[in-house]
Amino acid sequence: MLILIAAGIGFCQTNWTKYLNNPVMTKDTTLAGIWEWAGIGQPTCVFENDTTKMYYAAAGVAYIGDSILRGRISYAYSTDSVDWIKRDPPMPVLDVGSPGAWDSRWLDTPAIIHDNNGYKLYYYGDSLSVVYSAIGMATSTNGISWTKDPANPVLEKGELMGWDGFWVESPAVLYDSVSDLYEMWYTGVGYGPGLPSDLRISIGRATSGDGSIWIKDTLHNPVLDVGAPGSFDDGWVSVPGVRKTGGIYEMWYVGASIADYAADSTLDTSRVGYATSTDGINWIKYGGNPVLSTFDPPVDTGGPWAPDVVFDGTAYKMLYEAVGGICLASAPASLISENRNSTLLRAVVGPTIFSRAVTIRWPLTLTSSVHATIYNSAGQRVRSIVFNATKPFTWHGEDDTGSRLPGGIYFVTLRAGDMSTAAKCILLR
Repeated sequence: MLILIAAGIGFCQTNWTKYLNNPVMTKDTTLAGIWEWAGIGQPTCVFENDTTKMYYAAAGVAYIGDSILRGRISYAYSTDSVDWIKRDPPMPVLDVGSPGAWDSRWLDTPAIIHDNNGYKLYYYGDSLSVVYSAIGMATSTNGISWTKDPANPVLEKGELMGWDGFWVESPAVLYDSVSDLYEMWYTGVGYGPGLPSDLRISIGRATSGDGSIWIKDTLHNPVLDVGAPGSFDDGWVSVPGVRKTGGIYEMWYVGASIADYAADSTLDTSRVGYATSTDGINWIKYGGNPVLSTFDPPVDTGGPWAPDVVFDGTAYKMLYEAVGGICLASAPASLISENRNSTLLRAVVGPTIFSRAVTIRWPLTLTSSVHATIYNSAGQRVRSIVFNATKPFTWHGEDDTGSRLPGGIYFVTLRAGDMSTAAKCILLR
């Protein structure tokens, strides 16, 4: 996978400042918080009605004398990202599965989204007897009471020697209400020259039409790979946090270097990198990376790790994990404006269910050309088109060679300049 290195991107949220009194949330060491005695981390957030809602991983035991450490998902909220209120009474919102279940030992790395039906929470899970390593999903109407998807796990690791054949975790999920498309970026671990113990760690992508059945992008994965030798992320790239604003995808991820790891056989330095994309597939790494590191003051032990970013109306807030708990960094809004009317970028694709032809239109009046790319449900590109923004394009369900494609779900992505949008359609044969 070719990763382009940009000299600089003016619209980046790259100027991050750590909160001086980090961490902003620590583990509960009282008897009531026994389920998070061992530690907390992996924050994922959604901002709604002047409140940031955070879901985080908590490690602890079920009762005094319990010898089995388990991971669970918990909840807290804040109006300023500094003072956090945990759930009352103290308890996780999502617990491990029953004995023998695929997620009976450990839940971790949550990702929260709010779609037309309520909330969806994606999470890593594994079992007590065998490290199963998969990603599950739960749904909720209020964000507190959760029901695990009966189809769980919704995303599993790949073939044994594949890029994600050893481990999958840390999903970042977006939902586009216009195209009714779900996108996921996740950490994949495979066997190969990497860190640690000859492992390769990179970031892949998957798509879904309902949030439950996911198709990996087998054509492009991994979509974000390690950097060139000597770079801050030449050892691995992992734990992505992804946003989309004004047609631009933004990703914050943790990179590790071979030099840092090899110094004493432990990784004591982690750095956050930044990348942008117009389609969620082809990413451009920021030339000024990294944008945050362990030794930026105040120094973080074991962090920054697992960054997630929200916009609170005035500034960007990054919540991340460190040994002391959940930490905060802030960045001012820049040329990607949260007030930009991205709702105008609604690809007009109709009819969405067709047998003969579908019309594809760019939603804005532009003089430039529009680049359309059509993917099948396996994430494979089947057709590329360039058309005039002022005129619609009619697609008859053929590929680039003119051959008829089979019936199924297809995803249409449109790009004009730095703006992009997507839509879903169904071809009947």
